[in-house]
Amino acid sequence: MTSVKIYSTDPCANCQATKEMMQFHDIEFEELATHKLPATEQEEVLNMLREKGFTQFPVININDWEDSWSGFHPDKVEKYSEKY
Repeated sequence: MTSVKIYSTDPCANCQATKEMMQFHDIEFEELATHKLPATEQEEVLNMLREKGFTQFPVININDWEDSWSGFHPDKVEKYSEKY
């Protein structure tokens, strides 16, 4: 089974579009809303994402970093869809 985690923030149009597309394609995901985390935990998560080279939201983590990307990429979401 594919494990999908979305690191998001607010406001973030690309985060919303990615989540909506995943829902449309029936892809289950866990969302980690970084803006809702306590300050110290938020800083740890943001530092981890920066260390992995990400500079924009959302960050998509597939199967514990087996695959990952940032930003809105419909082609990558569709890759994990059962509809295609």
